[in-house]
Amino acid sequence: MHRATVPAQGPDGVGSPSAHIGSPLVHRRPRTCRGERDLVELGVSPITTCLSVTPRAGARPDFARSGITSPFTAFGPPGGTVINSLPQRLARSPEYLDLDQSGLERWFANLTAGQGNLDARNCSPGSSRRRPESERGGYMGGRADIVMITYRSAMYIRLSLPRLLETLGDDDRVWLWHNGDDEATIEALRPFVSDDRVAHYHHSRENVRLREPTNWLWQNSRARFVSKVDDDCLVSPGWLDTFASAHMANPEFGVIGSWRHPEEDFRPELARRKIQAFAGGHSLMRNNWVQGSGYLMPRARVDANGPLGESESFTGYCMRLAEAGAVNGFYYPFVPEDHMDDPRSPHTLIHSDQDLLDRMPLSARANGVMTVEQWTAQLQQSAIVLQTASLDPRTYSGWRRKLKLVSRRIRLAMGRPAKW
Repeated sequence: MHRATVPAQGPDGVGSPSAHIGSPLVHRRPRTCRGERDLVELGVSPITTCLSVTPRAGARPDFARSGITSPFTAFGPPGGTVINSLPQRLARSPEYLDLDQSGLERWFANLTAGQGNLDARNCSPGSSRRRPESERGGYMGGRADIVMITYRSAMYIRLSLPRLLETLGDDDRVWLWHNGDDEATIEALRPFVSDDRVAHYHHSRENVRLREPTNWLWQNSRARFVSKVDDDCLVSPGWLDTFASAHMANPEFGVIGSWRHPEEDFRPELARRKIQAFAGGHSLMRNNWVQGSGYLMPRARVDANGPLGESESFTGYCMRLAEAGAVNGFYYPFVPEDHMDDPRSPHTLIHSDQDLLDRMPLSARANGVMTVEQWTAQLQQSAIVLQTASLDPRTYSGWRRKLKLVSRRIRLAMGRPAKW
């Protein structure tokens, strides 16, 4: 296997010698096609219809009058094409999906986007799927590069990484960054390091968390869009096609996010005022920030605003984009992302307080959470905040921000979980 090195990037630490000089990178290779079988061959009835609502420009969707009965109704890109095929191994692998029949039916019901992308896979094995540069809008790296950062997550990776790879289009690639020396996680990653859809792999013996790996992708990618998918998250089929289509139709968009909260956390009476329609039949539940997984952002935003700052969170970066005029938010109807560290997820490994302490998600640790009950309440509160938060960036700066930080520190000092 050919190896390459990434040169130091400068004083911001992203290209620090300890992190990158001499680190092995798997060269980008053209991906080969995977054949598909029709769902009928698997004994599953294919989807034949799709609800499609295209609101007028500038309008806000009305749930009742539009016929939307669920915020998770699956919408494809404009045109409403429906997926009637799926790789056979996905439908037959209980280790991959681990769903009962009703769960499978719900999963298949979400497959309503990206038919054109999947059709491209029906080519002979071994043929190249990468289009010439002249057809990629001048972007040498293709459409999207997505980084997955892994840490002590072998069980989740066996679900999340195959799912992510299956959602890629012709010119999308995954960058893998592993933190730490957990042998089980390294073994779970090993089969994917040489996968044609994996552009680069980096192993950091130290757990450097999220900022450095994120900037590694942002500053070295040459794709049109950049993204991150967490190792404990299952993205939805078609998410990249849907988000890329929305970005192409709306250049003012900054970061578009998936929605990781279960349906019971959605409060239409709260969210309605934040749901807006945009060009191309796309809608967002606007918010100044989204979570740092399952999003899509134009790389041009990084070129214009720089990488994550030394102490800057992804939330802070989204806020910075919003202050610069970018429109951020969650695609609506929501494109779900299964957050497996949510105790309510069917795939969660967190069933007890001890499980939580053993895994301790970063956001739970930062907010002083110690029990499953507290963690669930924190996630529910997060969903409420996203649906009610002001769209005025000034709300989160100056004296208001200082007051919130003081309140947060007091709660943590008293041994109470901080509120989001």
